[in-house]
Amino acid sequence: MENRSVLFGFFEDCWKNGTVLTVEMRKAVEKGRITQAEYDEITAKERGKRTRIKNREGNGMQEMTREQLQEQLQIEIYKSISLQEELNQKNKERAEYKALYTFAEKKREELQEQLNAAHSANEGHSEPVPVTE
Repeated sequence: MENRSVLFGFFEDCWKNGTVLTVEMRKAVEKGRITQAEYDEITAKERGKRTRIKNREGNGMQEMTREQLQEQLQIEIYKSISLQEELNQKNKERAEYKALYTFAEKKREELQEQLNAAHSANEGHSEPVPVTE
């Protein structure tokens, strides 16, 4: 038996029953959940069609078996994890930008203080005083 990614079976099943989109499959490759070869293998197969079964009242609700509920839960957990990872990445980038902004702001304040000191020292002199960095 070949070495497969841990989530290979999950994505293969989702593809077969039509509960995962191609874009989600690509994202799984980008995130390292499955390999490109596994993606190619899975997506080469026919994708299943999701069907909605109307109940007696005809309101579009579907009675689901325990297995179907567990499968839907797995899908939602995976989506939740993916969204959390994206949020964590955005927060990390935000923190980096904030640190860079703080550094630049402090540097600007230091240079402004040097400029003010130079102006104050220069009030009694006719020659300009160079600003040191």
